[in-house]
Amino acid sequence: MQFVHEKYHGPHRHIGGAHEATVVGTKGEEIYCDEWGRVKVSFP
Repeated sequence: MQFVHEKYHGPHRHIGGAHEATVVGTKGEEIYCDEWGRVKVSFP
């Protein structure tokens, strides 16, 4: 038996342009990046 999932064809969200954010982490430490180079940010 094989299960097949249909693709989602609804509207895709896109927010164009630049956005301001602040990199957050432990106070007084260097910026922490995970193994994929991602950082945690906070949007105003």
